Amino acid sequence: MSKDIPIKEAIEDKKSWFNVKRFKIGTIDVNRPEKALDLKSTSKENFDKYIRSSHPFNFFEISKIVSKFEKITALQENEDPEINSFFGYAKWRDNKPMSLNFTFNFNPFNYVKKIEEIDYFFNFYHAYSNPFLFVPNIKIKTSLGRIIDIDKYIQFVDESFTILNQKNSKPIFVPVSLRMNIKEQREILEHYTKKEYFNYCFDFEGKHIDKVHIGRLRQFNSKLKELGYFDKAVLYYTNINRVIASIPGQEKNPASDVLASITGANIIGVNRKPQRGIKPIPGRPIPKPKIYPPDHIFRVFDNTSYYYLKSADKKQHIDEVNRGLNAINLDNEFESQTIYFLKNLEIEKYLDQKEMLKQYLEGAILKSLIKK
Repeated sequence: MSKDIPIKEAIEDKKSWFNVKRFKIGTIDVNRPEKALDLKSTSKENFDKYIRSSHPFNFFEISKIVSKFEKITALQENEDPEINSFFGYAKWRDNKPMSLNFTFNFNPFNYVKKIEEIDYFFNFYHAYSNPFLFVPNIKIKTSLGRIIDIDKYIQFVDESFTILNQKNSKPIFVPVSLRMNIKEQREILEHYTKKEYFNYCFDFEGKHIDKVHIGRLRQFNSKLKELGYFDKAVLYYTNINRVIASIPGQEKNPASDVLASITGANIIGVNRKPQRGIKPIPGRPIPKPKIYPPDHIFRVFDNTSYYYLKSADKKQHIDEVNRGLNAINLDNEFESQTIYFLKNLEIEKYLDQKEMLKQYLEGAILKSLIKK
């Protein structure tokens, strides 16, 4: 059985939540905040051509939204190719540390009394995710209302964890939804620490890191430190909107995902755009989505300024190539942050050199980051 990840050393910034934790997952040594490469819809050809020789990633991730409970129950009757497809399997990725996480857009207790009734989903999942496992996050609420209350959410996590942890050697991350209010966040953290769950996956569900979410993360980390467990915890942030504000007409869009390490993350997962459900209005046609030029969509992260910049390079307009390039740029920046921090034991002066953090909202984001 595997619950936590033993941390050999933890070095924490005094003014922000940036930290360097040294630990080992399987054969992988982690000595700084690291970026996972998104391999969803990535071909072997483009991976080999543009990414493999450019940067040695330690972690790879596929993130999926499951919109209907019927997609889970269908696994009981699916043939092998359909099961492989559901779990994003590709043979060429067999030798890679490939982890898979899910967000459920439904309350499973509307369909089953106990999660063990769908234990086949978790037993399939266990075989596809390595070197660690994620208990799925449940989208707590949508614009149409509440999906699940906090008590049922906790019940789902506990029952799912029990199934995953049977004859298991992989660390398990438990979910924290950024849709939780502070009261719910406090309740779930107190429960997690009593159960000795110390690996936390923050599912941003397409939200960006701004002042509100910096505050939520600050509250979680403060409470975790107050309970005496911050140095034992591994924090994984995923499904982050890569920009704080997407502005098609401007050359520069302020980056969001690069701030994950400053707010406490030890592993930074994939990016996700927010889901925008359009509620139909009787008598009115559903508006067509706006189409922007490729140089707006396929921006490239600039580590000197912390902006995403428009790119006219047609090669960078291939979606998987663009994702790979930005992941490389981000991981290199997390390494640069770490090198500076370990040399100076502070990160504030380094961040003060970044144009976006000084300019955007007149430096308000920077002030939020460094006021612990």
